[in-house]
Amino acid sequence: MEKRQLEEFMSKHPFIPIIVGTNINAYNMAISFHEEYGIKPVIVGREPLPFTSYSTITDIQELNKGLHDPQVFVQFLREVAKKYRTADQKLLLVGTDDLYVRLIIEQREALKEDFLFNYIDEEIMNAVYIKKNFYELCAEHGIDTPSTYFHSCLSDEPFTDEVLFPVIIKPSDGVQYYRHPFEGLQKIYKVDTYEEINRIIQMVKASGYKEDLIIQDFIPGDDTFMWDAVYYADQHGKPQLITFAQVVLQERAMTAIGNYTALITRYNEEVMTKLAKFLEAIGYVGYGNFDLKYDARDGKFKVFEVNIRQGRSSYYITQCGENMAKYLVDDLVYGKEKPLTYLDDHFLFTVVPKAVLNKFVDNPQVQKEIRTLIKEGRYGNPLFYRKDKHMKRKLYLLMRQINYFKKYKNAAEE
Repeated sequence: MEKRQLEEFMSKHPFIPIIVGTNINAYNMAISFHEEYGIKPVIVGREPLPFTSYSTITDIQELNKGLHDPQVFVQFLREVAKKYRTADQKLLLVGTDDLYVRLIIEQREALKEDFLFNYIDEEIMNAVYIKKNFYELCAEHGIDTPSTYFHSCLSDEPFTDEVLFPVIIKPSDGVQYYRHPFEGLQKIYKVDTYEEINRIIQMVKASGYKEDLIIQDFIPGDDTFMWDAVYYADQHGKPQLITFAQVVLQERAMTAIGNYTALITRYNEEVMTKLAKFLEAIGYVGYGNFDLKYDARDGKFKVFEVNIRQGRSSYYITQCGENMAKYLVDDLVYGKEKPLTYLDDHFLFTVVPKAVLNKFVDNPQVQKEIRTLIKEGRYGNPLFYRKDKHMKRKLYLLMRQINYFKKYKNAAEE
């Protein structure tokens, strides 16, 4: 789309969304803007992905293979700003994965001349994103977490601390971890012996990763013991939104464990208040996405992490009437102050077909609830956005739904 056409299309609003990323999170943010304002964002990314390539909503794309490099990132975004800026429109910058959000935060001074954005500063990012710092912060503020040990990949000593098996192993710094790919890489590892712990430590060290590894108590329970919460605070640190949702299913591929494919929104005022007060107390701004798990052994919700952005499943917020894009626009463009909203709706978010939900959700109570929500029409899949008319999209989504069934079936048989 030519700049003149873009200006005509977007002229009724005093802003243009610039979304960094081409993944499912980018698509969900894009349709949030489109649903609320009827506008197409500009998509910036390293490479085309089907979520945003096969789309009439995200067809304005600027791609650069070197976008992961900080210097390229800043220079390319400056070029994008020059191309799309108009005299009466502000550029609203939205990151959709950890690497891009981290780059926005680290390059804040260089980017703020051209863009509006709402992200924590580098000090708070390091306190939240680096897991060792985060768990210390949780302890200071009375936030429950799993029993956790840290092992430095700079150490030549084997891990010998006394733990109860099984345990989970995962990186303390996810961005650095994924910058050193290796055969056998997984998002998390579940192990049962000290021999396995130290084998994984050596395998990760050999990749070049030099940060800490987390060795953590495994909390028992299926996917429905996992929980999700999303927080938004305005640019002044005032909380405006807190949500709570129960995970129904998560991805089965080992490289994608922790990515939720279906969840049901819940209301738990005590937990929601505790999480919101925690992030407000540390001066958090923008979107934050908690991963938690309910520990039936002591009846506590235990926090694993806070993602420094909205999650790929956070679109349930928009589906429940609290549009994610509108929070950003009202805050950064219009400077609106809002009271804290506790999301209180009953809705099923899913990116997997109903056949997967029917067959692979083991919890009978949740299974019954899913059938009720589907019957009542209180469910939705953002990938099937009704205003997206791309011809290839329907075929892509059909194949994706079939593949999802195969993935869950194969995982169940293993």
